[in-house]
Amino acid sequence: MKRMEPRLEIWLEVKNWSGPNGTGRLLSRRRVKCHSYVGNFIDLLYVQFAQSNQSITDTSGVSRSVGISQYNLWAYAAAADDTKGVLVGTGTAANDVAKYALATKIAHGTGAGQLQYGACGIGVPATVGQKRQMTIARTFTNVSGASITVNEVGLVIQGLVSGSTYYFLVERTLSTNAIANTASATWTYTISITTS
Repeated sequence: MKRMEPRLEIWLEVKNWSGPNGTGRLLSRRRVKCHSYVGNFIDLLYVQFAQSNQSITDTSGVSRSVGISQYNLWAYAAAADDTKGVLVGTGTAANDVAKYALATKIAHGTGAGQLQYGACGIGVPATVGQKRQMTIARTFTNVSGASITVNEVGLVIQGLVSGSTYYFLVERTLSTNAIANTASATWTYTISITTS
């Protein structure tokens, strides 16, 4: 009997930086398996599936009554927007189901300890063999003057609360990667369903 298996993984590509789009020579590429959906993911799905409000803790640690909205689950973020989409941080705290934010988010910028956040792109779903998948990707460029070590990557999506937008962590993965000064790193979430 065939079964459908949902899978989440992250691909990380690191390049030396040689232009405004982070183009350059590929230094490394590797896959990181994710096992770290947090409780907010289920809660936000419940809101949409059940068409019912649910109290969910946002990235600032405040419980919000999230209501039904076409803008829920929105992961796209423009360049320089470090409130949602794929975010990175330096924290190393262990994961648990109640996690609502990165432990120590790296801010957008060019100063010490900061990375430039590119736009967060969302790929159109595609079928590859028995797999149906979509991607959420973002490139971070280091022009801070020193190497920065990323220890955590997360996926933050928005939810609507009484007409106001708030942000909710739905996935966090611990993975240590150093980004040298003048290098860029692209994290790509691949969400897929495979028939096996």
